[in-house]
Amino acid sequence: MASALPIDLAGTACLLDGRRALHWHAAQTLVLADVHLGKGEAFRRQGVAIPSGHTQADCDAIAALLDDYRPQRLVVCGDLFHDRIQGDEGWLAALQALCHRHRQLAFDVVLGNHDRKSAALPDLGMHWHAELVLPPFVFHHEPQSDPRGYVLAGHLHPVVRLRGMGDALRLPVFWQRAEQAVLPAFGSFTGGMAVEAAAGERLYALSESSITPLAAGTGAALSKGASRCVF
Repeated sequence: MASALPIDLAGTACLLDGRRALHWHAAQTLVLADVHLGKGEAFRRQGVAIPSGHTQADCDAIAALLDDYRPQRLVVCGDLFHDRIQGDEGWLAALQALCHRHRQLAFDVVLGNHDRKSAALPDLGMHWHAELVLPPFVFHHEPQSDPRGYVLAGHLHPVVRLRGMGDALRLPVFWQRAEQAVLPAFGSFTGGMAVEAAAGERLYALSESSITPLAAGTGAALSKGASRCVF
């Protein structure tokens, strides 16, 4: 198994996985955000030469997490898909195989801004929600306060950009805040928005080999347009 770190969210024990996932052990629930399946195909439809294989790789990564944790529920905090789905696109076969293999899994998806581009979403046994309440958590796509519980969200694709010795490195981060936490984008073909933790907040830089709590002030300030991020 990849790197993992126990963390407390709203008094609840969770496990932060370096593969950009969160496991809520007591509820046997795995949480992801911003997978953006089919993004490469959407680019190729517009004439942009993008290599294929991202969706298959991301479905394989989800399958590996499911095999490791064996959860009863998978929650995606929005943007499972990147663009409208046109007919029987080839990349859907990878998702269909994943859903068939784990057909006993409760598969819950919070609608993201990209998911809403599809007038008809594929019927693969998923349950779609505007938001999802599983106390003590409330699952949204966009980070926001919610009186019903501690919010787990995505949408911003948080990263930090570290510079030193004439070089730079961009790392996905899990952003833990007082009333909400923002998961990094799970998809392998996604952008990122540089963020900085304010007082009382924490950033965890993620990779398969390590999870690193970052010192306060690391990274770049969050822009005013962050809530409208559309990567």
